[in-house]
Amino acid sequence: MLSRRKVEMPETSLSILQRIWLYELGGIEGALEGNPWLWPIRVEAIPPIKRPIVDEELCNQCGLCIDFCPQGVIFKTEKAVEIDYTYCKGCMICVVECKRGAVKIAEGG
Repeated sequence: MLSRRKVEMPETSLSILQRIWLYELGGIEGALEGNPWLWPIRVEAIPPIKRPIVDEELCNQCGLCIDFCPQGVIFKTEKAVEIDYTYCKGCMICVVECKRGAVKIAEGG
């Protein structure tokens, strides 16, 4: 069981809940409309969401990604390894350390 811990995020990052909230309000323009407490932000300052993914076909469960993960959020499963994205900071050390190329970078939400 993972313990809950505070994760430091860059100032330009939006959490998933914030993204859903903005979507429900009709984007940034909708969120700002009629609300004097919200300030506009530069959308281009928000980086795309990148995260490591594991290709089960290439993964041989050598454990290098597990050993080098500074957050300790990669675990062995029956077929490959699994990443707990709740605490993954996206440092991509696992991508660099995987000798088989099984851990790759995926963009998107």
